[in-house]
Amino acid sequence: MKEWLQREHEKVLRHGYISDIGNIQPLDLQESEDITTTLEWLRTAQFIHKPENMNCHLGVLFMLLSRDRKQTFLVNHKKAQLWIPPGGHVDVGLTLKQAVELEMLEELNKKPKFINTKPFFLTRTLTTGLNSGHIDVTSWFLLEGSQHSIYKLQSKEADEGRWFELNNIDHEPSNAYLARAIRKIQTIY
Repeated sequence: MKEWLQREHEKVLRHGYISDIGNIQPLDLQESEDITTTLEWLRTAQFIHKPENMNCHLGVLFMLLSRDRKQTFLVNHKKAQLWIPPGGHVDVGLTLKQAVELEMLEELNKKPKFINTKPFFLTRTLTTGLNSGHIDVTSWFLLEGSQHSIYKLQSKEADEGRWFELNNIDHEPSNAYLARAIRKIQTIY
């Protein structure tokens, strides 16, 4: 009975992932392709979480935006060796929203204030840096942030964190997905 309940819960979660990702309005052809590929993967892959699938698994990133929507908080991520939004992998048994809530508490020691409880952006990224060589299927969320808040960083994840003007973030090729997310934010606000 317990195994059956667990399998049913996983089916419900997977349906939720498909619904959330399927409702994202793509910014460009790349995002449209990423969404299509991800939806097919979610429908057919036996495993979609770490550690069962180390080659391709679900993740979340969240962009903390200032009230005027002109700044975002990024962390200098140790493994990625890039300035990126905070986030992490989606643990088995969690919705995407619950994963954001958990990662916000773990990485910044704060409860999230969602601008929208559904993802606004999706990327499929071949990882680089110290943990390179696998694909992160990442749902991006928008959260309300404040330059006056103190975010206590999880030291094993990031060296430092700070606010950046959206218009002044360096758009290196290795961080092209961040530039696309910013472009999408700027079309919304």
